[in-house]
Amino acid sequence: MRKGTARRLMAHARAFDPVQDGRIYIERLNDPFLLGDKATPAEYFAGLKYPIE
Repeated sequence: MRKGTARRLMAHARAFDPVQDGRIYIERLNDPFLLGDKATPAEYFAGLKYPIE
C-alpha cells in the first residue's frame, strides 16, 4: 500500500512546476491527494515517509 501511495503522491507532484531548486510546495499536494483521491491522513503520511526510507 505504501508504495502505491508514494506513486500517487509523486504523480501529483509532477503536475506542478518547481518553484526553487526543484522544490514544490507540499500544500499543493494536499487537495488533489486528500480530497481528489479520497486518501486518509495516514495514507498521506505513509506516502511521504516511504521514499525517505
